[in-house]
Amino acid sequence: ILGLILDNELWWGSQQAAALAKGQTWLQWVLRVAKSASGVAASCICHLYTSQAVPHILYSAELFLPPPDPHNLAKVPATFKPLYLIQCKATLLITGGLRSSLTNALDQLANLLPFHLLVSRLQRQSLLHYCTLPLSHPLTCFVQQAA
Repeated sequence: ILGLILDNELWWGSQQAAALAKGQTWLQWVLRVAKSASGVAASCICHLYTSQAVPHILYSAELFLPPPDPHNLAKVPATFKPLYLIQCKATLLITGGLRSSLTNALDQLANLLPFHLLVSRLQRQSLLHYCTLPLSHPLTCFVQQAA
């Protein structure tokens, strides 16, 4: 269904694996272009990450990623971990920092949201999209039932 992957038992593990594969492929492409001596500038890589990679990697994240815990936003759920590591690698690539650097500090330097807040923002955006569907849309009745 529109690029979503489900297994026989309707679990999202295969969709999470596909998102992880997309992220790793994206990192390999950008590593080729972002050489420190003769590569693309860090600001261009940051823009490329936020405008191209994040929407492709987190396509339908509102379905296969659980919402973050609002009481403990610093805790990353186990299902976020592989995708969180992709953002960590992208942040290292953008800032040129060391692997031992704090990811939150590098996110701040790269002007990126922490991963759990990024996922939360995408989930809120999709919720707003579903709530503003026209009455003639086929999903409107399901959204109204869920509300």
